[in-house]
Amino acid sequence: MFSKKGQGALELLLLIGGAVLVSVIAITIITSASEPAGQQTTGNSAEAICRTRGIGGPSSCTGQVTINKRVFECKIDPPGSGQCTASFGEEAGECGDGKLNPGEDCDGSEFNSATCLSVTQNEDPPRDGSIECFPPEAINGCNFDISDCTCGDGIKNGGDDCDGIDLGGENCYNLTRKDGELGCYPPGTLNTFCTFDTSGCNIDIVCGDGKIGSSEQCDDGEQPPDNGDGCSSTCQLEVNYFCQGEPSECGLEVDSCIPLSGSGTNIYFLTQDVSTPDAYSYCFSIASPGITLDCKGNTINGGSSDEGGIRVNSTASNSVVRNCDIIAEGSFNGIQVRGNSRENASNVKLENNTIHVNGTGKAIFLESYVTNALLIGNDVCGGTTDKSIVINNAGNPQGQSSGNTCAVDFCSHGNPNSGVCKNIVGDNGNNDCDLQCP
Repeated sequence: MFSKKGQGALELLLLIGGAVLVSVIAITIITSASEPAGQQTTGNSAEAICRTRGIGGPSSCTGQVTINKRVFECKIDPPGSGQCTASFGEEAGECGDGKLNPGEDCDGSEFNSATCLSVTQNEDPPRDGSIECFPPEAINGCNFDISDCTCGDGIKNGGDDCDGIDLGGENCYNLTRKDGELGCYPPGTLNTFCTFDTSGCNIDIVCGDGKIGSSEQCDDGEQPPDNGDGCSSTCQLEVNYFCQGEPSECGLEVDSCIPLSGSGTNIYFLTQDVSTPDAYSYCFSIASPGITLDCKGNTINGGSSDEGGIRVNSTASNSVVRNCDIIAEGSFNGIQVRGNSRENASNVKLENNTIHVNGTGKAIFLESYVTNALLIGNDVCGGTTDKSIVINNAGNPQGQSSGNTCAVDFCSHGNPNSGVCKNIVGDNGNNDCDLQCP
C-alpha cells in the first residue's frame, strides 16, 4: 500500500500524464486539419487518435473515428506489427454541403445514382418520376423526397401527362388531328414515362367514309358529303336533326303528334313522351312511302278517351315503326296498317314496339289487302276483346292479305287469353302469324 505521500505523488503523476495525453490529442487534431486526405500518421499521434475513448472513435486501432469533423481510418499496419496507423480521410461533412455523408440518402443534387424506381422498387406498384432531396432545414433533411414519384399509380397527378388508362380526357384528335388509340408510356420508359404515346394515332378522319371520327358528330357515308339531310358536308349535325349509328342514320326530331310525310327526310325521331290530342284519332299518321318513325323508347299515350297510337296509311308502303311504347284507348288501335281494294301498304315493318290497349281496340291491326308486313320483337297485349294481332281477311277472297309474318312476339302479361296467343289471322292461311299458346 502507498503512504499518503506516495499516493499523492502517484495522483500527481497521473494528472501530469493525462495532461500530456490531452496535449498530444489536441496537437494531433490541430495538425490533422491541414493534412491532405490519404496522408498517414503512426506512433503516438496515431495512438492518440485511434485509441482515444469518448470522442466518437473506437477503443482499439481499427475502423473509423471522426474528430473535429475529420475522418480517420485506423488499422494495424503492417499487419501483425502492433503499430497503429491512422490514415487521414476527407473532412466530415454535414447535411447541406452537397456531399453524401454517412447517414444521408442524398445531399442537394447528390443522389448516389438513386432514382424513383430504385427507391420504390419494393412498393406495389413501383413508381417513376422526379426524385428530390429534402433540404437541410427540413425535419427529414438529406433524405429522399419521393412525393413527385407518381408515375405508375394509375392516377394522372404530379408531373404526369397521363398514367395508365388515365389520359386526363385527352384523345388522339386533340394531340395529332388524327384518330386511333392514344396510349401512355409506362414507368421505366427512358425520358418518356407517363407521357402520351401517340404511335397509335394513325387513322385519318375522312368526312363521308361512314365512320364517325373524333371531330365529327355524324357521318352518313355520302360521297361527296352534302347538306340538307341531317349530316352536313362537314359531318356535323344540322339543326333539328338527330343521327345515330355508322354510317349515320339521320332524321328530323319531333316532339308532338303530327302527320309524317317525306318533306326532305324519310326518318323521324321522337324526342319525348307525347299524348294524342282529342282532335286526333291517332297521334302519328304516316302518309308517304319509305317513312321511318323511331320513338327511341318514348311513350305515345292514347289520351283520356278514344285515341290510338300510329296509323300507317295505304299510301305508305315500305314504312318502318320501331322502338315505340304505345298505350291505346277506347276502340282505337295501337298501330293500324291500312289497305283496300284500290291501294294497300306493303312491306311495312313493325319492330321492337310495346303496345297495350285499354279498351276494345287491337294492339296491331293489319287491314285487308296489306301484304308482306313484318312484325318482329313486339310486346303486344290486346284489350277487352282479347285481340292483340289481327290480320283482317274475313269475308275477302283468298290472297288479299298475305305474306305477313310475326316473329319473336310475346305478351309480358302472360295472359293466355291475350297477347300472341289470341291472334286472328283470317281464313286463307297465307300469313305466318297464327302463333298458338303452349
